[in-house]
Amino acid sequence: AYHHFMSKEERQKYAPYDKYIMDTELFEKELKYLKDNGYNSITLDDFYKWYTGQIPLTNKDFVLTIDDGNISSYIYAMPLIEKYGFNAIIFVITNRIKAEEQVWDPQNNKFLDQIKIDDIIKNHKSIALESHTDGLHMQSNGNALIHISSDEVVLNDFIESKKKINANYLAFPYGANSSSSAFLLIEKQ
Repeated sequence: AYHHFMSKEERQKYAPYDKYIMDTELFEKELKYLKDNGYNSITLDDFYKWYTGQIPLTNKDFVLTIDDGNISSYIYAMPLIEKYGFNAIIFVITNRIKAEEQVWDPQNNKFLDQIKIDDIIKNHKSIALESHTDGLHMQSNGNALIHISSDEVVLNDFIESKKKINANYLAFPYGANSSSSAFLLIEKQ
């Protein structure tokens, strides 16, 4: 799972110690290694089919995910993913989507705007957009809000993401997870 991307020079200048920022040169080396060694990126639908016993996978199949929906995933990661012929999932925090176009600025972490979302949906079929919640990507007293929220709150949050990007999958923020009935409710949406 990746989060945010910068060129090597931008990262050295603006965020040399941020562990969530991937140097684009290193990212490309990783993708090239995977391609050169016969690895295959699969979709979440493929993963779900494997998880439910519908299809087999090999030890060279993997899911490439990018969390949060930072604009850098559009500017930097997407072209490299497409260059190497891989699929990827961007888990978007949908309440951060702006109507007005956002411009890349390495000093200012911005998120995908509606123009870029529409472009991905229309023109970049190897990139799937899924939910990283609408408004539950935060913490309360050290706990992931999604983890301490009721099933109804989680379901309504997911429905809101689905309205904005037609999400079918949810990535829990902060590594939080739950075995609550919210999963069953979300699955029926």
